[in-house]
Amino acid sequence: MNSLSRKIQGRFQRLIGSRAPAPTVQRDDPNAPRRTSAQWAAQRVGSPVVLIDPDGWDRTDWTYSYFVERISEREYDRRLGASTIRVKM
Repeated sequence: MNSLSRKIQGRFQRLIGSRAPAPTVQRDDPNAPRRTSAQWAAQRVGSPVVLIDPDGWDRTDWTYSYFVERISEREYDRRLGASTIRVKM
């Protein structure tokens, strides 16, 4: 390891701390139920969330991505979180 690499690694360690856990990738459970986004939204009747701009879904073919593609509830929540929403008061 050259001195530049050690210097960068030292700065990185100071930023994140020497005992920072390694990042883990959370994967969907392959046995989790899969539904369309429209079905997940309908299941949450009375939810105060209104989807304004579907940034989390495929914008080139939004109708397929929202009404046909079957995804897990975790993926639905991830996509909803990446979208512009409004919360009804």
